[in-house]
Amino acid sequence: DAIMTGIVYDSAALTLVHTDYIEFDESTAATTYQLAKVLDDALPQSTYLGDFQRNRPSVAATFEDAEGNQFTVVSSHFKSKGDSGLVALSNAAQAYLNANGAAAGFTQADIDALRADANFDQGDGQGFWNGVRAEAAVQLADWLGTEYAGGGVSDYLLMGDMNAYAQE
Repeated sequence: DAIMTGIVYDSAALTLVHTDYIEFDESTAATTYQLAKVLDDALPQSTYLGDFQRNRPSVAATFEDAEGNQFTVVSSHFKSKGDSGLVALSNAAQAYLNANGAAAGFTQADIDALRADANFDQGDGQGFWNGVRAEAAVQLADWLGTEYAGGGVSDYLLMGDMNAYAQE
């Protein structure tokens, strides 16, 4: 995946004081993957799942300007709202269950669990992978407030693609 986060700055104008990055836990993605895997493993072709390349690590940097003012910038790129194969998997599982009944190796409840998952589009404007994006936002805020730069910072600028719009 060619998408990555970073910060470009003029080293003649700013001094880098501290930099670090956070990789996100994405426990909701692990839950989604397990729900999807039940269906994928039971389908004859079982090729719907893959690495969905979710949130990229966020990069933070604290700079000092010529007057001695310090500020922190954070570059992020959260998971897109795309379905990453979940719709095709859900539809294929439904068709397979409808054609094979109990012999399918999974039930309607398994399909319904995937469709009700926090990372499946619920039709409320948040799109797919909202659970992953929301979880990353909380982790990022916690990390910045408690761990970054050895004790956290409270004043920072978030930049990048949060993949969040009016419904989030």
